[in-house]
Amino acid sequence: MRVLAYPDIDAHIAQHGVFISYLKDMERKSITHDVREEEVVSFLRNWLLQHIMVDDKRYAAFFAQTRLGRQS
Repeated sequence: MRVLAYPDIDAHIAQHGVFISYLKDMERKSITHDVREEEVVSFLRNWLLQHIMVDDKRYAAFFAQTRLGRQS
């Protein structure tokens, strides 16, 4: 992303930070059994649908367009 100067890199990295923070929080909560399965499944579903299917695809399109532009 940095090499290709992806314009949304900071937001993309921040999203991954939120994901990691959430997982760490769930890990801490699991020690005391204070984790609701529905909450985790909902978060992961939303992550998969939003981040991967929207944000990662947006980067993939940028990557493809940039790579094609450099090959010309």
